[in-house]
This record gives sequence, C-alpha cells and structure tokens, in this order.
Amino acid sequence: EIYASEVSPPHVRGLTATLGEQFINIGILLGYLAGWVLQPAWRTMVGLGAIIPFVFMIMQIFLPETPRWLMQQGKMAEAEKNMKKMAKYTDEQIEQLTQDIKAEIALEKQGGHEM
Repeated sequence: EIYASEVSPPHVRGLTATLGEQFINIGILLGYLAGWVLQPAWRTMVGLGAIIPFVFMIMQIFLPETPRWLMQQGKMAEAEKNMKKMAKYTDEQIEQLTQDIKAEIALEKQGGHEM
C-alpha cells in the first residue's frame, strides 16, 4: 500500500491504494471458493494458494526504489530518473514533486507532522 501510494501520480493515488485492498478481499473470496470446490483435495488448494505469493515475491526483486526513499538517501538524480520511468512525469511535475518531498523530509527530520 505504501509503495503504491508513493509511486502513483497524485490524481490516481487514492484509487491505487484502494485497489490493493480490493484485490486482497477478492483473493480471500477466491480462497473460500477454492476450499469449497476442492474440499477433498486440500493439498491442491494449499499448493494453488502458494503460487501467487511466490510469483509476487520474485517480482519484488525487480521493483525500483521509491523516489522518496532515494531522496532520503541523497540520490536525487536516481529519484528523478525513477519518477520519469514510473509515472511519466513532466519536468515541471518532477520539480514540484522533488520540492514537496524535500519539504516533507525536512519536516520529518525536525520531528514534526503535517496533516
């Protein structure tokens, strides 16, 4: 959820975070349905339930770091490169997001919160 909201453009950020929750609920429903259909073959059900997490675990290796994390590490050029690659931001949007993230990081270092 946090990764999705950090790399999503602001106009779809809420939708992106909500979709994760929806997919979790759909997965739970499919698990119940598979359990009902495969009742006598519980080993098959357990095996099927391991496929998607295994695929996602492999896919996570290829996820780039979020621009926010990169900026916290002082890697500004790489953060801007990731912003261009992830969401196809324009140079003006990248400049604005960079300023916003820098301000948030500075606020966090001071120990403050902004709501």
